[in-house]
Amino acid sequence: MSIHHPRAAHWNRRNVLSMSAVALAAAITGCASGARAPDGPIAPEMSLPAGAHAGETASLRTRLRGTLMGWMGPRDRRELFELNLQTGERRMRPLNGLDTPVRPWQSSEPDRQGRVAIGVYTPDDKASPASSGFDLLGPSGQRQPLVRLNEPARVFSSETALSFDGNRLAHLRAPIPPSAPDAPRGTVMAFHLWIAYSDGHTEARRLFADPLVLGDGLLGDTISWFPDNRHLAVVVQGPRGRAAGAPTLSRDEPDAQVLIVDTDSGQHRPMGPGRQVWVSSDGQSVLVRLHEVSAEAASGPTKNRPPPAWAQRPTQLVRRAARPNGEFGPPQALAHTPQDITAVLAWLDDRYLVYRGDVTPGAPSGLTTSNSPLVGPKRLQAVKVMDTQTGEFLTVLEGVDPRSRIAVR
Repeated sequence: MSIHHPRAAHWNRRNVLSMSAVALAAAITGCASGARAPDGPIAPEMSLPAGAHAGETASLRTRLRGTLMGWMGPRDRRELFELNLQTGERRMRPLNGLDTPVRPWQSSEPDRQGRVAIGVYTPDDKASPASSGFDLLGPSGQRQPLVRLNEPARVFSSETALSFDGNRLAHLRAPIPPSAPDAPRGTVMAFHLWIAYSDGHTEARRLFADPLVLGDGLLGDTISWFPDNRHLAVVVQGPRGRAAGAPTLSRDEPDAQVLIVDTDSGQHRPMGPGRQVWVSSDGQSVLVRLHEVSAEAASGPTKNRPPPAWAQRPTQLVRRAARPNGEFGPPQALAHTPQDITAVLAWLDDRYLVYRGDVTPGAPSGLTTSNSPLVGPKRLQAVKVMDTQTGEFLTVLEGVDPRSRIAVR
């Protein structure tokens, strides 16, 4: 291999626990620094910085290549925008044909032509059952159907990955809606990997039957394409997770593995341990987030047990270089890693880390709106880029709600 290039919800204990976990994740990742109104200037939602802040390197922008896609606006009037990382120019993406509602949290990174896959759905009513799927949205707003199912939207995970040429969409689909009365224990986290094709003739297919992908909104970033448009890096539950012979994935899965999957043949092989994965935009390396639960936490519940692994800042990041024979080099620590990082967004050109993080001291800040009464407001964050070889960094987007869907390629 060359890699160079609702229907009514069924309320039970599992549903309640899942909702509690989501609330806890938001509380930990969004409110770690408290929700008191910040001092200083207030950042408008998804605003562009006026310039580099203290400690940042303005010239870093000239070295960047890539496009950021994000959603902004009230929940019932979401708008999609794209940001050129090198020029700092932003424009709104028209959403034509809105007879089909859009699910912003089910959207992919752009392909080489600027197209992005977006989740769509029709609600259940007496005349017709619920349906859901994905459309391919072009730069001018043209929409092309990719896949449709006569199933409610919750069968799809928020995980999507569009190939670089836009011809294949990898997405995760639950074998049965997690809230269904007959859903097996553990299906809240159990997803199968599917591929949909944009040629309009090839049927979507499940890629493999055995490995269950360790992904949903609590974790994210468990599928990533190589630039050859054929191979995928996929995070699946570890062998101990399958020992019982049932889909009983754990949010703290200690032995999750990264597989390299040939989407043509369906063959796959392990690359090594990892909980999240990002293939470099040039295909020269893979960035992996390792498991981060301490030995004390792994030994069982304790009074001072740290947050679950999926709610911790992703600081344990390693790079694995791609070799000409399709193998990968040993894990290597990055020379520089942001201390304020809350989520990795992309790994560009085997060097630049695009991430969501805390606001740079002195930069405009603020609090989120439309908050859950259980969690309350969260501090707005920023999207930044760091050169992991030199440690230089730069804010490219301010006023970022940590709940917002942002993708970069």
